[in-house]
Amino acid sequence: MSLAVLLFYKRRSDFTVEQFKTHMENTYLPLLKTTMGEHFPQSVTLRYVERAGTGAGDRFGATMSSKYRNPEDAPVVLVGSPSDVAWDCQCEMIFRDDLQLQQGYAVINSEAGQVVKEEEEAFTDIEQMRIVLMEKKAYTL
Repeated sequence: MSLAVLLFYKRRSDFTVEQFKTHMENTYLPLLKTTMGEHFPQSVTLRYVERAGTGAGDRFGATMSSKYRNPEDAPVVLVGSPSDVAWDCQCEMIFRDDLQLQQGYAVINSEAGQVVKEEEEAFTDIEQMRIVLMEKKAYTL
């Protein structure tokens, strides 16, 4: 049965939102794929936080996320406050099974995987990174 792992990345303060997205998609993920090789997840889905500057908060009536009340790059939060969101990107990785995840994790924690960790430090706030293993059972409507 497949396993889902959620990773939460926060960009370094010297990266704009667009620089972060570009780096994530064009540098980091290709490096991760090359490094992990056959142990790379079956699928990877990136979801970026919507930003107040897009006007999404205003369109959805989220007054706390209005582009008129917040910096342009503040997250759009429908319930709560923009300060509640401590990450810029949620990455969902789906692994075939326990073994693939264990092997992939071993690669990342090996000497060969050090290049991935160095790259993470180059564009993310590594102290804010979170990695969560999700239950195997999923409920879908």
